[in-house]
Amino acid sequence: MIRHAFSAALLLALVPAVVQGQRADSTQGARDALRVFIDCGFCDREFLRKEITFINHVRDRQVAQVHVLVTTQDTGGGGTEYTLKFIGLERFAGRDDELKYVAAATATQDEQRKGLAHVIALGLVRFAAQLPTARNLAVTYTGDTATAGAAQKPRDPWNNWVFTISANGNFNGEASTKSSFINGQLSASRITEEWKLRWSLSGSRNRSSYRLDDTTTIRSRSSSYYGSGLLARSLGAHWAAGALTSAVSSTVDTQDIVVQAGPAVEYDFYKYSESTRRLLTLQYAVSVIRASYSDTTIFEKLRETLASQRLTLALSAQQPWGSANIGVTGSTYLHDLSRNRVDVFGGANRRIVKGLSFNLFGSYSRVRDQLSLAKGSVSEEDLLLRLRQLKTDYRYFVFTGLSYTFGSIFNNVVNPRFGSSGGGGFSFSFGN
Repeated sequence: MIRHAFSAALLLALVPAVVQGQRADSTQGARDALRVFIDCGFCDREFLRKEITFINHVRDRQVAQVHVLVTTQDTGGGGTEYTLKFIGLERFAGRDDELKYVAAATATQDEQRKGLAHVIALGLVRFAAQLPTARNLAVTYTGDTATAGAAQKPRDPWNNWVFTISANGNFNGEASTKSSFINGQLSASRITEEWKLRWSLSGSRNRSSYRLDDTTTIRSRSSSYYGSGLLARSLGAHWAAGALTSAVSSTVDTQDIVVQAGPAVEYDFYKYSESTRRLLTLQYAVSVIRASYSDTTIFEKLRETLASQRLTLALSAQQPWGSANIGVTGSTYLHDLSRNRVDVFGGANRRIVKGLSFNLFGSYSRVRDQLSLAKGSVSEEDLLLRLRQLKTDYRYFVFTGLSYTFGSIFNNVVNPRFGSSGGGGFSFSFGN
């Protein structure tokens, strides 16, 4: 019996070696193909590996011959414009290219990933054509030759207006607690090369109850509503001017209704046309504010009219080494410059060395402008349930992470068995 078990184990050990030997030739051919690192955190990578088969998909830029950097920005019609930067490495160093793909707002996820895969494949052909594997490539044209090049500007009955309506909620509970959250949003925008017009309305409501015993139940109720509007005019490659408005109502901040509006101007130190790769803007805005409070504030106010100013410097960049965004905003009330606020925020994802990545996100606020704080003490229930805003001098949030991946550089194989990003899968557990 031991001899049979040993023979079976030996056979199982030899089978992979035999199969590997039989596939040696085809594997060698695959290893000679163009090595490509597709830098796209939101892409369906399994789909790309299935669709683009004439290259070697690698998982690290350091071993790639071409780095495909994919960035996005919203279009005026509610769609997405993808900018694909093809960066040559090794023997292709200095051979860079750029293509664009626009997905309509009505495009399904499958249509978007097919269109993106098509443009990526097109951009890689010029590189693959320089390798021995080019003999296996073929170029075909699937359009109607009679109408090629006859594209016309489409008729738009909506005149560039895009509307979005959304609503969501969650409900949960058990024997002694239950809670609900409902949120809704309505937005509209019209974006052209010269103008940007956008407004939105949103609201949310929270309800919770906690039964401590047969006679005591603590209930929590809060709600907030927010509206904003923007009208901006392009003034060339670097400048833009416009007007901003907003309205907010919040039970937590004792803001019955606070409305503000005013002009703003913005300067981009680069060019707006480079926004998918880098954007460095300085924005200045002045607002007139009309505030009504649901409770008397610590400054003995139930309503007041104010004026404020805000200056924001923000940088965002997506480069071969990774991505980063950082900004600082300073604001103050004009009637009392000591009532001010400074917000610093930023994040970065940095490839340090082969396989090692570092990411960081954080924000810090120095707070000196809490004019809507309610007069009087805060009850223990309001404190624990966070039903009232408390006085503070600062706020901060930090998230950081480090990841290291090592092993085979090739990333071509797709195996969807027992669950994958494209198919579902399931899990179950027993006990608590």
